[in-house]
Amino acid sequence: RLQCPFICLCCVCVSPAVVLTSCDFNQGHDPYCRFSQDNTDNGDWTRHKEYTSLFCLILCVEGYYIYHECDNVANGQKARLLSPVLTSSASEICVQFRYYMYGMDSHNILRVLAKTPSGDEEVWNKTGIQSPSWLKGSITVHEWKKMF
Repeated sequence: RLQCPFICLCCVCVSPAVVLTSCDFNQGHDPYCRFSQDNTDNGDWTRHKEYTSLFCLILCVEGYYIYHECDNVANGQKARLLSPVLTSSASEICVQFRYYMYGMDSHNILRVLAKTPSGDEEVWNKTGIQSPSWLKGSITVHEWKKMF
């Protein structure tokens, strides 16, 4: 039994009409696809490929993915992954990603924030147990926001 949800991201794609950038975390020379760990938070995301038989019963994927296991962060603390700056001539871009939240703890939160001129703005969130399989998330971001 898992003690708490795994929060995983896989295949981050950003596009107006064409793909600006995408990431499957499988590039050895740039394993985090220019995403970076926030040095001011309370934990780090981990890149992982192999899994145990128990883990495979819940989630089997080919290739790498990144995850943050909630056991590593106390309530109210954060493990933040910062996106690279994305630029486009379009007034809006669509950010698509895959996530996985499953386990015994129903209080974990996965948030996507945008950096705006007035501060951080939450543009998407999920709380607690979601599904024993990968789910798709999608967000529309306006040109004046920076995702992280």
